[in-house]
Amino acid sequence: GAVPSIRSNATQALGQPEVVVTNVVNFVTLGFGGTITLAFETPIANGAGNDIRLDEATWGNNPCSRNPEKADVFASQDGTNFIYLGQACQDASFDLGALSWAKFIRLVDVSHSTSFNGDGYDLNGIECLNGSATNPSSDGLQACTLQEIVSYAPGNRKNGTAVPSPRNDANSALGEPQSNNSINFVALGFGGSLVGKFDYVVFNQPGNDLRVIETSFGNPSCTNYPEKARVSLSLDNQNWVELGEICQDGTIEMGAMPYAQFIRIQDASPMSSTKFNNTADGYDLDAVVVLNNGCSAAAVRLADADNTTTPNEESGISVFPNPMQEFTTIRFDNLSEDAEFTLELFDGAGRLIQSQKIEVSVDMPEFTMKASDLAHGIYQVVIHNETTRFMQRLVK
Repeated sequence: GAVPSIRSNATQALGQPEVVVTNVVNFVTLGFGGTITLAFETPIANGAGNDIRLDEATWGNNPCSRNPEKADVFASQDGTNFIYLGQACQDASFDLGALSWAKFIRLVDVSHSTSFNGDGYDLNGIECLNGSATNPSSDGLQACTLQEIVSYAPGNRKNGTAVPSPRNDANSALGEPQSNNSINFVALGFGGSLVGKFDYVVFNQPGNDLRVIETSFGNPSCTNYPEKARVSLSLDNQNWVELGEICQDGTIEMGAMPYAQFIRIQDASPMSSTKFNNTADGYDLDAVVVLNNGCSAAAVRLADADNTTTPNEESGISVFPNPMQEFTTIRFDNLSEDAEFTLELFDGAGRLIQSQKIEVSVDMPEFTMKASDLAHGIYQVVIHNETTRFMQRLVK
């Protein structure tokens, strides 16, 4: 049933905590799963040791082991973006962690109703332990994208070799996605995984909560290029909830997960697929964008900044001889199946002077390009299809 009105007066949590007296209601009850957000009159400082103390009312001085009244505790500077401080069982003290100051404290009851007969966490008051903050200013934390790599355990490429540099820089998954033709993503490798942390807790709100942005050259369909990953979330980097599988870009609804600050992305691409050549290196993570918590406007822009111009994998293409003579040979190494490519040749001024379709096979992985009609000078050859892009400077 509902928490009785006498125990539902939220103002009972304001001011100095009062002495707990059995049968005297001088607290507010959250109820199982309930929440409350309170504000200090002035910003409070992150000083030496713990910075806030929660006073919880448990009649009879029953210990936590007998009356496990618990709450997850969060702190914020603006009342919108919160960091997680930890979990309280009855009375508890906390450090403000990454925040140099805070003004808002949020509690979410996480007591288990099957553990005892009651109505959840009973908040008597919250004390500031280190006084007011002096000249508080922004800590520079970012709310809408991934900001810290906790761990990166790459798998291998399809040919069994390690993911090459610069495609193995996990920091490329941080911040905003970039829509350009540079390697601004990290390849997980087949079976590899990455754990990242947001500066702020992501709270579950109506609709999708996160968007994972992956790099796939030329924007192919998942059927044509099945780069897949499993996504899990955690509040504390210890207890994880798996939320399913995505293919290339994917949106995440947090489901039964009320809030999280860590995300784990594990490659689930089918290595046996003939859609991947031998230098393929699994899921290419560009960024993770928050779609709520005040990020909605920015998220629309960020989620559209998808990189479709950078090759998914190392091409394994070589051109020789260079300088060119009457003919030059283009060799396709590591082919796993017959393939068709577009070959484009540009002159030194960047003008397209030749374009043709070429077909190569596993048995005949070379193509001979006629160069005898070309004038002496500098050229650039571009060879590409849905999954590969190769560029090379040539001289005649």
